[in-house]
Amino acid sequence: MRSFATIAIALSLATFFLTQAHAGTRNAERACAWDYRNFCSEWGLNTAGLNNCMRRNGRRLSDGCVRALIQAGKVSKGEVQKRRVKYGR
Repeated sequence: MRSFATIAIALSLATFFLTQAHAGTRNAERACAWDYRNFCSEWGLNTAGLNNCMRRNGRRLSDGCVRALIQAGKVSKGEVQKRRVKYGR
């Protein structure tokens, strides 16, 4: 019985975190729609090419997009701060 409870709790937590990650991704897609259209529209969503394109254009991305990407876990806050210092932004 104890192992059933442990499994149930683990599944509940996994579901919660996956749902939150999915919501974060949807928020990032909405917040970055303009950036995507202007810089990386040749790439499909959730592709390695899109990730690389967004990183290459990081300096030009809108602040709202960058915040949403941080929240979605697509980029770390530390990396963003490091790039801002590097490029004087």
